[in-house]
Amino acid sequence: MAGSLLVIYEISCTHEALKLMNRELPPRFLYPKEWQHLTMFTLLILMGCVDVMSKNMLPQRCVALEKGALVLSFYELLLLMVSHVKESLGIELQVHYLLILVVFLLLLVLTVELWAPEMFQLWMMETLLILIMGSWLIQAGFILYRPVSGYPWDDDDMNDLMFVTTFFCWRPDRAENGRRAELLSAPANSSPLSSPRSHGPPARHLLAAQNIFHHGHLRLRCKTRTLDSEPKSVEELPAWNFDGSSTFQSEGSNSDMYLVPAAMFRDPFRKDPNKLVFCEVFKYNRKPAETNLRHTCKRIMEMVSNQHPWFGMEQEYTLMGTDGHPFGWPSNGFPGPQGPYYCGVGADKAYGRDIVEAHYRACLYAGVMITGTNAEVMPAQWEFQIGPCEGIHMGDHLWVARFILHRVCEDFGVIATFDPKPIPGNWNGAGCHTNFSTKAMREENGLKYIEEAIEKLSKRHQYHIRAYDPKGGLDNARRLTGFHETSNINDFSAGVANRSASIRIPRTVGQERRGYFEDRRPSANCDPYSVTEALIRTCLLNETGDEPFQYKN
Repeated sequence: MAGSLLVIYEISCTHEALKLMNRELPPRFLYPKEWQHLTMFTLLILMGCVDVMSKNMLPQRCVALEKGALVLSFYELLLLMVSHVKESLGIELQVHYLLILVVFLLLLVLTVELWAPEMFQLWMMETLLILIMGSWLIQAGFILYRPVSGYPWDDDDMNDLMFVTTFFCWRPDRAENGRRAELLSAPANSSPLSSPRSHGPPARHLLAAQNIFHHGHLRLRCKTRTLDSEPKSVEELPAWNFDGSSTFQSEGSNSDMYLVPAAMFRDPFRKDPNKLVFCEVFKYNRKPAETNLRHTCKRIMEMVSNQHPWFGMEQEYTLMGTDGHPFGWPSNGFPGPQGPYYCGVGADKAYGRDIVEAHYRACLYAGVMITGTNAEVMPAQWEFQIGPCEGIHMGDHLWVARFILHRVCEDFGVIATFDPKPIPGNWNGAGCHTNFSTKAMREENGLKYIEEAIEKLSKRHQYHIRAYDPKGGLDNARRLTGFHETSNINDFSAGVANRSASIRIPRTVGQERRGYFEDRRPSANCDPYSVTEALIRTCLLNETGDEPFQYKN
């Protein structure tokens, strides 16, 4: 009877016809949680029917049949609940975890009872677990629906947490400590910043997609739109438009430009299921904008996909105050000379570590391939590493990591600059050293292919200098002076473990005779699509001369 009433109630709560799948392409399951509820309630009905039949319709009661049906129902219930929590968040997720725990324990007891039906201790354990499960089911049913006020429970409101967890054997202060521990130990599953903007989607169950795009010279922009459902891939995201006259990319009389989604990441600021969407920019005639270097880079990467080119980029940047003064520096002078700041520890050595940590955790949450961070040689200068990424994904991940850095810096009231030489004088500049390898380079005796690639690069130095900063080499000229761990912009050089060379072969690569090489020429404000495309053109497509070759479509 209870199962039948619950089935009727579940169907009545569905606003539309309860369909299993849509008829469109691609086919998708509809109402997965509602169907899971119905399956559970149907199992309850079948279990009741078996009990009634065994006790009233059979010549002799069959206890084994009743127990078998009960155990089978709980096996199905456990599997359904594990699947059920995949889309759950906050309080709902915590409640379901507790339910899964007690169902699992009860399932073990019931299974053992099949072989020892007369054991008194098992009866006591079964009774206790059923009572606990019953109280938790009441609690779950209570909190999963809106209160009479009409406002949903707030996962971050301690009053709500205390009220809705009355029947549980864990306290709100433990829940809060658990949340803090999760931030420290599992950043991929938590929000890196605790601010009102990190709250989940509203009760309408819509989600936000923040579209990110750039229009040259490292200027990133974004705009947000609301979606009705969570996209599973970038192909499901809609294109959009923006006012190109406001970004100095078109005339006001014909200003519409298009944003075409190219890569999708989790949103570390709004949290799941919201998304960050990196977009390509197209003009009114649907041709790539002049600043859209991704379009050509993708085509070049596809031409050499069988060689599996891997990239890793070491992005250096400097933290500045809104007044343009380096973050943490004395207001009327300079800090001590360079030396103790590289990988430094302590308030007098590391300026802005909390910003760096927040950025690192946000990137991990988003799914960006960030592999590390460290303080750099100049105080207030830091580095993060992205990769290894194959092909076009290198540029996607670096641009999104840069966007996340800017957004984190917003919250701290500071600015991250990628200027290759932000402070003149005896201070290190900022680069974006690029590590590169192919499948052949990574295999045994791959050093031969590394040396061949370096030889090709030596004959095309000026082409790469122009491709390695957005001003065709003018920005890098302030950095590549031959001092402060740089080569001279006018000369090409290469060496093992030499950080003053244009190309560095790591010592371990020289010893193992396979691996990768590091191009130390790209500036911090480079476009990663331009850098990686130039490396492919020279090293794999064997281009020569000072201009890129134009390939037919």
